[in-house]
Amino acid sequence: MMMRAGAMQNLALVLLLLTSSACQAEDEVPYQPVAGDKAVTYLHRFKPEDYAHGLEMLKRGFGQTLNADGRNRRTFFLENPLRHEVLVTSFFHSDSSVEDWTDTPAQTVLLEQLKPMHREPVVMREYTVGLHE
Repeated sequence: MMMRAGAMQNLALVLLLLTSSACQAEDEVPYQPVAGDKAVTYLHRFKPEDYAHGLEMLKRGFGQTLNADGRNRRTFFLENPLRHEVLVTSFFHSDSSVEDWTDTPAQTVLLEQLKPMHREPVVMREYTVGLHE
């Protein structure tokens, strides 16, 4: 499915707003994606009856694996309850490896646990951040 240019710009705007307004401890400087950093998206399309549980597992499971993993990145969950979809977007600092993350056992286990709840296979895509001035 092709995204219209306007829809892609809106998604980029939402992600930019989320990255600039994410809550952090007062003395903590959050990682902000810069041009050249890598990004990964996972599109989860859940069965309607499994959406709420799948969303909760996704947030809890990704949060736990991200915290345990220790890589320097930002992750956002974009939810579309009408379509029973969740787009998980992770931005990776240049000192973090996308390949290492996608191969972690914890992430593989989580995706296997979610598999019966999906109505279609997860769509994963990799991107390079390109910011406009």
